[in-house]
Amino acid sequence: MALDPNSEEDFEYLKSSLRIDSEDDDLLLKRLVGASQRTLIGQIGPDDNIFYDENEQFDLATIMLTDHFYKTRSATIENVTSIVPPFGVNMIILDLKASYRVHTRKVSDLSAD
Repeated sequence: MALDPNSEEDFEYLKSSLRIDSEDDDLLLKRLVGASQRTLIGQIGPDDNIFYDENEQFDLATIMLTDHFYKTRSATIENVTSIVPPFGVNMIILDLKASYRVHTRKVSDLSAD
């Protein structure tokens, strides 16, 4: 995966993107990144160790979904709209699904040759 929560550089980039300065929630954030990536991969397609590497759209969706999970982690919510992932995440998922289908066709065509 391009955005690796175990990489100090990637993790600092994530925290900067989410505007988090403290280290209080570092373990939680690392777990939320993993959950976000698994959620996205589950909606797009299995990881083939190529498609998601250095994929800026996937990284952006990971950051957006991690932010959403971080801000809506309470068991109780004040309004219903806060449980819905940001529209931008769904838009990126749809685009990545199409790109993933093209990618898998190319890979299967190459392996058929």
